[in-house]
Amino acid sequence: MSKWNAGQVGLYDRSDDAWRKWKLPGPAPQTYSVYVDERDMVWLSNFGSNLVLRFDPENEKFEVFVLTSNLSNVRQILGRVGEVWLPESAADQLVRSDIREDIQTRNYAVPNHQKDCLTRRRPCHTL
Repeated sequence: MSKWNAGQVGLYDRSDDAWRKWKLPGPAPQTYSVYVDERDMVWLSNFGSNLVLRFDPENEKFEVFVLTSNLSNVRQILGRVGEVWLPESAADQLVRSDIREDIQTRNYAVPNHQKDCLTRRRPCHTL
Protein backbone atom coordinates (compact mmCIF):
# COMPACT_ATOMS: atom_id res chain seq x y z
CA MET A 1 0.00 0.00 0.00
CA SER A 2 1.33 3.44 -0.85
CA LYS A 3 1.23 6.17 1.78
CA TRP A 4 1.25 9.49 -0.09
CA ASN A 5 1.79 11.97 2.75
CA ALA A 6 4.20 9.72 4.64
CA GLY A 7 6.28 8.81 1.57
CA GLN A 8 6.15 5.15 2.53
CA VAL A 9 5.13 1.78 1.20
CA GLY A 10 3.42 -0.63 3.57
CA LEU A 11 2.81 -4.36 3.66
CA TYR A 12 0.29 -6.16 5.82
CA ASP A 13 1.64 -9.42 7.22
CA ARG A 14 -1.24 -11.79 8.01
CA SER A 15 1.00 -14.20 9.91
CA ASP A 16 1.51 -11.76 12.78
CA ASP A 17 -1.42 -9.39 12.08
CA ALA A 18 0.92 -6.42 11.74
CA TRP A 19 1.93 -3.76 9.22
CA ARG A 20 5.49 -3.33 8.02
CA LYS A 21 6.51 -0.07 6.36
CA TRP A 22 9.49 1.39 4.52
CA LYS A 23 10.25 5.03 3.76
CA LEU A 24 11.19 5.80 0.16
CA PRO A 25 14.67 7.27 -0.31
CA GLY A 26 15.16 10.95 -1.05
CA PRO A 27 13.80 14.20 0.32
CA ALA A 28 10.00 14.49 0.76
CA PRO A 29 8.96 11.42 -1.27
CA GLN A 30 5.34 11.15 -2.45
CA THR A 31 4.44 7.51 -3.04
CA TYR A 32 1.64 7.25 -5.58
CA SER A 33 1.14 4.08 -7.61
CA VAL A 34 2.16 0.53 -6.77
CA TYR A 35 2.60 -2.57 -8.94
CA VAL A 36 3.97 -6.00 -7.96
CA ASP A 37 5.62 -7.91 -10.80
CA GLU A 38 5.90 -11.67 -11.34
CA ARG A 39 9.15 -11.75 -9.31
CA ASP A 40 7.40 -10.09 -6.32
CA MET A 41 9.33 -6.89 -6.87
CA VAL A 42 7.32 -3.84 -5.86
CA TRP A 43 7.32 -0.92 -8.33
CA LEU A 44 6.41 2.53 -6.99
CA SER A 45 6.13 5.96 -8.49
CA ASN A 46 7.53 8.90 -6.53
CA PHE A 47 5.16 11.53 -7.84
CA GLY A 48 7.04 14.59 -6.60
CA SER A 49 10.51 13.58 -7.76
CA ASN A 50 10.00 12.20 -11.27
CA LEU A 51 11.28 8.81 -10.15
CA VAL A 52 10.21 5.19 -10.27
CA LEU A 53 11.50 2.83 -7.64
CA ARG A 54 11.79 -0.93 -7.46
CA PHE A 55 11.61 -2.36 -3.96
CA ASP A 56 12.84 -5.85 -3.13
CA PRO A 57 10.94 -7.04 -0.04
CA GLU A 58 13.44 -9.87 0.52
CA ASN A 59 16.44 -7.60 1.14
CA GLU A 60 14.35 -4.47 1.89
CA LYS A 61 16.28 -2.31 -0.59
CA PHE A 62 15.12 0.26 -3.13
CA GLU A 63 16.53 0.72 -6.62
CA VAL A 64 15.85 4.16 -8.11
CA PHE A 65 15.17 4.89 -11.80
CA VAL A 66 15.10 8.48 -13.04
CA LEU A 67 12.47 9.15 -15.70
CA THR A 68 13.78 11.08 -18.69
CA SER A 69 10.77 13.37 -19.06
CA ASN A 70 11.02 16.79 -17.49
CA LEU A 71 7.79 16.10 -15.62
CA SER A 72 6.16 12.68 -15.80
CA ASN A 73 3.42 12.30 -13.15
CA VAL A 74 3.14 8.50 -13.21
CA ARG A 75 -0.33 7.88 -11.73
CA GLN A 76 -0.48 4.14 -12.35
CA ILE A 77 1.88 1.29 -13.09
CA LEU A 78 0.82 -1.76 -15.06
CA GLY A 79 2.63 -4.80 -16.34
CA ARG A 80 2.78 -8.23 -17.82
CA VAL A 81 5.43 -10.93 -17.63
CA GLY A 82 8.83 -9.32 -18.21
CA GLU A 83 7.49 -5.77 -18.65
CA VAL A 84 6.43 -2.79 -16.60
CA TRP A 85 4.36 0.00 -18.21
CA LEU A 86 4.47 3.54 -16.87
CA PRO A 87 1.96 6.03 -18.30
CA GLU A 88 3.45 9.52 -17.91
CA SER A 89 0.34 11.68 -17.79
CA ALA A 90 2.19 15.02 -17.72
CA ALA A 91 4.50 14.08 -20.61
CA ASP A 92 1.87 12.46 -22.85
CA GLN A 93 3.92 9.33 -23.28
CA LEU A 94 3.96 5.71 -22.24
CA VAL A 95 7.17 4.12 -20.99
CA ARG A 96 7.76 0.38 -21.32
CA SER A 97 10.52 -1.21 -19.29
CA ASP A 98 11.83 -4.66 -20.11
CA ILE A 99 12.68 -6.15 -16.71
CA ARG A 100 13.82 -9.64 -17.70
CA GLU A 101 17.51 -8.86 -17.42
CA ASP A 102 18.81 -5.31 -17.38
CA ILE A 103 16.22 -2.59 -17.25
CA GLN A 104 15.74 -1.39 -20.82
CA THR A 105 13.29 1.41 -21.43
CA ARG A 106 11.43 2.59 -24.52
CA ASN A 107 9.17 5.65 -24.69
CA TYR A 108 6.03 5.86 -26.81
CA ALA A 109 4.49 9.26 -27.54
CA VAL A 110 0.76 9.45 -26.96
CA PRO A 111 -1.05 11.36 -29.71
CA ASN A 112 -2.83 14.49 -28.61
CA HIS A 113 -6.29 13.82 -30.03
CA GLN A 114 -7.74 17.09 -28.77
CA LYS A 115 -5.11 19.10 -30.65
CA ASP A 116 -5.57 16.92 -33.75
CA CYS A 117 -9.32 17.38 -33.85
CA LEU A 118 -9.04 21.15 -33.38
CA THR A 119 -6.57 21.59 -36.22
CA ARG A 120 -8.67 19.40 -38.55
CA ARG A 121 -11.87 21.25 -37.57
CA ARG A 122 -13.79 18.17 -36.63
CA PRO A 123 -15.74 17.46 -33.43
CA CYS A 124 -13.76 16.35 -30.41
CA HIS A 125 -15.18 13.50 -28.36
CA THR A 126 -14.19 12.58 -24.85
CA LEU A 127 -14.65 9.23 -23.16
